Amino acid sequence: RMLVGRLKVVFRTFDDRDLVLMKSGLRSTAVLKNLEIREDLIRSHLKLPFSIVSGRVGSVHIDVPVGVLHKSSVKVSLSDIRIKIRVSNGESVVTDLDKKREQARKQRKLNSWEERVNQELAEVTSPGILSVVAENFKNNIIG
Repeated sequence: RMLVGRLKVVFRTFDDRDLVLMKSGLRSTAVLKNLEIREDLIRSHLKLPFSIVSGRVGSVHIDVPVGVLHKSSVKVSLSDIRIKIRVSNGESVVTDLDKKREQARKQRKLNSWEERVNQELAEVTSPGILSVVAENFKNNIIG
């Protein structure tokens, strides 16, 4: 009950009618369904590059060991999480990973261009081509 009470702080639409308690041997399970996330709480605790417009959790399963809490841990699992977000101030969300990917793409493009230029210069300045051009020039003047 104490853990479920704390969940009331995180979820806006929480009612004891949403709670299903089941006991089986040395474990108790609490199941909560269709809960609305408190966006204001998330906003105040996390610095995100976007704002959360709304959010829902389809179900929360809390598995609590009975009488042996000090020997075993409480397990909480959430499923069917849906969050609607809006980019803050109309700015796009760009992560460090996005920046690194863009930099790597630009570097590959630059390397490709540099390799192409070096190949063209090598072809133009190769001794075989220069000797052919010189030989043709010589033959046209002398010949």
